[in-house]
Amino acid sequence: MPGLFGANYIGLDALLFSAGLSEKDVSLDSIGFNQVAALGADKDQAVSVYTTNEPVQLEAQGLQIK
Repeated sequence: MPGLFGANYIGLDALLFSAGLSEKDVSLDSIGFNQVAALGADKDQAVSVYTTNEPVQLEAQGLQIK
């Protein structure tokens, strides 16, 4: 997560709630706005992104988007 604030954070809370989970069930890292670099370097297993930007950057680096 870029940080524990904003649209990404609210979306995460909604996603966790829909799965019957809470923040206690996951490990959150505030990584700033460098999701592409963090995922590309295997520093994080999942990152919060916007579909119009980061997937394009990740695919350009040769990463497969699922």
